[in-house]
Amino acid sequence: MSNNTKQLINLYEILPETDQKMLLELTKKLLLAYDPDYTKLLPSEKEDVEGAILDFKNGVNIDDGSSIDW
Repeated sequence: MSNNTKQLINLYEILPETDQKMLLELTKKLLLAYDPDYTKLLPSEKEDVEGAILDFKNGVNIDDGSSIDW
C-alpha cells in the first residue's frame, strides 16, 4: 500500500460517517469517469500482464492441467 493510500485512509477515518458516505460516492463517480468500462490496469496488474506476455513470448506455458487433482 502506498503512502498516499495510507494517508487517504487516515483522513477518511477522521470524517463523520455521513461525510465518509458522501466521499465514497464521489470516489465511485470519479473512478467511473476515469475508467468507464473498467479496462484500465492498476500498476500491479500491468506488471502481471507484462510478465505473462514476456513468459508467452519466451515459450513459458501455463500448466497443462495434468497436475490438477480433479
